[in-house]
Amino acid sequence: MTTSWQYEQGNLEAGSVGNVFTKDECQRILPELYLWDPWPVFLPNGEVAIVDGAELWMALSAPSAIQPNDRHDVAKIRFFSQHNGQWQDHGWLFEHNESPGSREWAGCATYHPDANKLEVWFTATGFKGEEKPSFVQRMFESTGTLLSNDQGFIVADWTEHKELVRPGLCYQSTDQQLTGEAGSIKSFRDPSRFVDPKDGALYMLFAASKAGSMSDFDGAVGVAVGSTASDLKLNPALVEADGINNEMERPHVVFHDGSYYLFFSTQKRTFHPDVEGCTGLYGFVSDSMGGEWKPLNGMGLVFANPPEEPYQAYSWLVMPDLSVVGFLDFPN
Repeated sequence: MTTSWQYEQGNLEAGSVGNVFTKDECQRILPELYLWDPWPVFLPNGEVAIVDGAELWMALSAPSAIQPNDRHDVAKIRFFSQHNGQWQDHGWLFEHNESPGSREWAGCATYHPDANKLEVWFTATGFKGEEKPSFVQRMFESTGTLLSNDQGFIVADWTEHKELVRPGLCYQSTDQQLTGEAGSIKSFRDPSRFVDPKDGALYMLFAASKAGSMSDFDGAVGVAVGSTASDLKLNPALVEADGINNEMERPHVVFHDGSYYLFFSTQKRTFHPDVEGCTGLYGFVSDSMGGEWKPLNGMGLVFANPPEEPYQAYSWLVMPDLSVVGFLDFPN
């Protein structure tokens, strides 16, 4: 069933506001690059993959010499490892002309240790070779072989990039989006992987827009179900924010104590003008993937940026141990 998000305005309660980051906490991993929308590489069972003692991570990247809002027009996935708090850069995940879009947006990754394969789902935005960046979004899968040497990790022998699903059912297509600006475009992006521990079904969640809405604020958490990446089929949305919010970004599910927790990020600017929302991490809980989703804390808000720094961080991901990671957006 699809749950309609009935967002109720209310004051932020104690404990639901993040801390203000200090200057010492705002350190760049690579000063020459913007890095955002980070995600770890997971094992098929949902645990964080550790290879040769290191965690593997990915993030979107762009040159830090450009204006921050222009980063989405040139984004490419960067590959990292992290060991004891020390980060090592392994370069672009794909070569310049390897992926099918004009740039790459967020996704997820799974390491299959038995085969030493790295399976990546990601958003290809625009089309290779286009003169101006369009906002058409397609979700693809490719698998490569993970190798390590004295310099770190590399991924070789990528398979052909295969499109995971196409818009249909209750989801808008983004094919018409030749122009646009952040916050107002429609969504068909941000694939994340979840395997139901109760029955082994494979789910792909993604940021979507409701088809046939009468509102410009028509965000949804889309879902496709299958047994492998090659046979995913669209199902009705898990949650729709029709008339409430335009973007429910980077949705993902964490299974905890027998319940399913659905999380996503959204921004103050993507709420309907009549809705007093804030930039933050939001969540719902259900007894099953197909059941009714109830908003956490009454209205869905898990935590927000502090009022004195409303833009300091974004794009939060809840980890299996319930810690939360995000990125520094506009601190200070």
